[in-house]
Amino acid sequence: MIERRTARNAAPRALHTGPQNFAVLKGNPLTAEFASAFQGVVPDRKLTARELRMVLAAEEEAVHLYEALADATDNQLARAVLQDIADGKRVHVGEFHKLRSILLPDEDEFLADGAREVDEMAAGQGD
Repeated sequence: MIERRTARNAAPRALHTGPQNFAVLKGNPLTAEFASAFQGVVPDRKLTARELRMVLAAEEEAVHLYEALADATDNQLARAVLQDIADGKRVHVGEFHKLRSILLPDEDEFLADGAREVDEMAAGQGD
């Protein structure tokens, strides 16, 4: 059973799927809950670093969700469609990374520091 809320009716509506389809069960933690970055915000509100990170994390989580759903079905068409959607979200992740780079240039320095730390660890293993 899949629960979906409609714009006309705030109450959940149950959708049933056949054996060849995927299903998301109520309460199944396939994805984290992300609040709207601008919920209840006035129109002249500026985008903050925290909100930019939140939308980036939400896109990453969407990739995980669609790939998990693709893995959870035996229907080849559903699998292909869901993977295509996941790949589109991966493009969005790249766009948000680039935007973050432009708006928060020091973020690249932190990411580079982390990459160097991993390189140092890898070099120390000698593999």
